[in-house]
Amino acid sequence: LLGSEVLDPRHVKAEMSFVMDVLKPNQFYTQGEHLLIGPRGVTESDVEHAHTEEPRVVPPDRLRLTPKENVIMQFAGLAMHRAGLEPEFVRLEWAGTDAISLRDKGFSAISLGAGENNPHTRQETVAIKDLNDATKVVRNLIDLAARTPAGYLARAAAAAAVGGPIGAALQV
Repeated sequence: LLGSEVLDPRHVKAEMSFVMDVLKPNQFYTQGEHLLIGPRGVTESDVEHAHTEEPRVVPPDRLRLTPKENVIMQFAGLAMHRAGLEPEFVRLEWAGTDAISLRDKGFSAISLGAGENNPHTRQETVAIKDLNDATKVVRNLIDLAARTPAGYLARAAAAAAVGGPIGAALQV
């Protein structure tokens, strides 16, 4: 978190920010209770579960996303699909990530899985397949961003906010 903490946002222009961190290459997360619809708060059971089992996958209909967050997650999901992966949103409230620091500085940021097993421990490993898959996701993000016309995210965010036929027209 040291690099993102000292980043001066005046020197960076970005419509989307992605942080490669823990979890599998098909998983993404954006720590923050504001994203969850329904009961909030990290319970003792959540923390115990987080340290003993895989993080809980959250169905998309249980998320409260801003239009821009929704667009960025769809963008990342498309990059995962192009890598042959099925995207999952994971509730991971107990961890820190550079995405939190970047969001505090005004960036729209999410964390994507880098394929780590036992992250940030002496037993940390990354399977070659997971490393390859995470690399494919990053390459797809770069390719998609390079092919995205300027202003696409603004139109897509407006479309996500409006929805319906008018929203569909905004995406063109």
